[in-house]
Amino acid sequence: MSELFLKIVNMSISASWVVIAVLTLRFCLKKAPKWVNVLLWGIVAVRMVFPFSIESVLSLIPSAETISPTIMMEQSPSVQTGVPALNHVINPVISGSFTPAPGASANPLQIWIPVLAGIWLFGIAALFLYSAVSYWRLRRKVCEAVILRGNIYQSEKVCSPFVLGIIRPKIYLPYHMDSREMDHVIAHEQTHIRRKDHWWKPLGFLLLTTHWFNPLMWLSYILLCRDIELACDEKVIRKMSNEQRADYTQALVACSVDRRLITACPLAFGEIGVKERVKSVMNYKKPAFWIVLASVIVCAVIAVCFLTNPIGFQFDVSANTIVSANHFDMRNADDPVAIEMTPAQIGELNSRLAGVKNCKRSDKYAGLTPGYQISAQMQDGSYIRISGYSLSDNTMVDIEQSGKRYAVSDREFQEYLSRICAGGDVSAAFDLQPLRVQYPEYFDLDASAGLDVYVWQMAPDSYYFGLLPHTASPRDSTAQELLALRGASSEQMRYILAAYALDPDDIHVIPWQNPISSYIPECWIVTENGESLEEKQAQYIETVSAMLFGEGDTLLHNDYPIYDSIVFDVDGDGIDEVCVLGFGRTSGLFTFTFRAAEIGADTLKYDTLFCTEWYDLSFIRGDDGVVRVQGIDQKEPPQTHLFDIAVVDGSIQLTEDGQSISRY
Repeated sequence: MSELFLKIVNMSISASWVVIAVLTLRFCLKKAPKWVNVLLWGIVAVRMVFPFSIESVLSLIPSAETISPTIMMEQSPSVQTGVPALNHVINPVISGSFTPAPGASANPLQIWIPVLAGIWLFGIAALFLYSAVSYWRLRRKVCEAVILRGNIYQSEKVCSPFVLGIIRPKIYLPYHMDSREMDHVIAHEQTHIRRKDHWWKPLGFLLLTTHWFNPLMWLSYILLCRDIELACDEKVIRKMSNEQRADYTQALVACSVDRRLITACPLAFGEIGVKERVKSVMNYKKPAFWIVLASVIVCAVIAVCFLTNPIGFQFDVSANTIVSANHFDMRNADDPVAIEMTPAQIGELNSRLAGVKNCKRSDKYAGLTPGYQISAQMQDGSYIRISGYSLSDNTMVDIEQSGKRYAVSDREFQEYLSRICAGGDVSAAFDLQPLRVQYPEYFDLDASAGLDVYVWQMAPDSYYFGLLPHTASPRDSTAQELLALRGASSEQMRYILAAYALDPDDIHVIPWQNPISSYIPECWIVTENGESLEEKQAQYIETVSAMLFGEGDTLLHNDYPIYDSIVFDVDGDGIDEVCVLGFGRTSGLFTFTFRAAEIGADTLKYDTLFCTEWYDLSFIRGDDGVVRVQGIDQKEPPQTHLFDIAVVDGSIQLTEDGQSISRY
């Protein structure tokens, strides 16, 4: 029930934006036919009824899902109105009031939302009961009415004319009405029936019953009832003379009633806005054709703009080229490093981004520090960042592109991001079937306890790999299952391992001296330099692991994720340095580091931390051969900044037009 309640609330909020647009247009379309207003309220009704909508670039709905269905489980609850200014006002209040206390057994919203859902259902039941009782009392009042002709009845208990009924509507009149008034009243009520107003008003009340908690819906229903009467009046008097219109207004005044309660029925002749209706009748002028045409076009535009949802994240592979990408993971590492992605992984990233579903504009995770992330640089120098924020599950994911954020609900994509950043590499873009045919024994193994990867060499640069389920005790080096292993290349084994989607810690690399090879790697040779066999094998395993898990090409001195790196002589001393732009060591504040070490050196020569606005950073070498730092900000449209690099007092200095970036 809580999920249904949240769905209705989101639909009601989306419809509220349409209501605001219609209220504005009612003032702008005063010369338009009155039926146009009724048509506009119909657009509101469609938005209130349908739980789904197509996406469109023309959509003016800021957010189709203001309240996340998972808000009850969030550690820091928030809403996404689609209007950043509103988010900044509302979300601190929500987070401050409903963030669960440390050690609490339940999120406060897990209690409040079911309670609110119960109140919502009670309100629906109360309005239905009120409507049913009102209808029953009215039916009793007219049960002894006398037929006048056709579907027209008269009754002593009726004080004002009205239409009652949905399937077979009947017109009820009071006795002793003036004949001229009666003719106008009957014409009005028959027009209601021809226009199907005896359907639209109850339908409007039904929608109000469902969305009763929204004040804008009460206002909408009141104005709908008024616009229905105005449109009906307009149709009746369209061909009347001025004298006949005067008689019509007299009938309106004579039959007016003081009704203060909102009802679903009946359609009473003098029930609503008599003063406004008299003014409308007396001032009626047939609208020009261009006004009618313009009004219809406005209605069509409103329908397109407000019955569609804003487009979520879209990635066109043909129009976007990823030139490089890296990923990092802070979940299982004290000192995370940025690992460059291989061409095969980038190819998969392209296909994953093109196929991701359920991405909606949201600043839900703005300001949080990513726990793991893929950062991809496009050919135009911009970046796409796919970030995960929870260290315990993989559901808090968003995509950031061109300053816009999109929350990701696609479970498959969430799992892909988590797996890649953890070192897995299941590639949808890579066809595993040929490997399954070539090495069927390496697939579908029992990996519940992990896997053992045996590596042996046939020559200095010739590595072969075999795969077996992990065992707690070492296997005999001449065991039959080892001797039966067929050698796969490092690239082949990389994809085979990726099919298991295991954490790298559950994959054990084991050096093995294959009896069929006469080549003896150095890890099996004890030298006189004091290095033990265990130390040499540990180094060997580290090298082999880099082949399998893509960790072998990470830059030295890069203990934090990086934006970009380059080799050039940064200080002009004739010796090139490895220069790295890396993430800053702060949370909630944008900082970045510029670090440099001379080629072959084991220590940093420069390590400077900068505090700036948010930039997508990279090195760029100009036509003049000078290397600069390029920063693309998060403004609309994004602005590109070029910073000159200099060394001042033993630290890196970055300047733009003579102005230095602040150092932290």
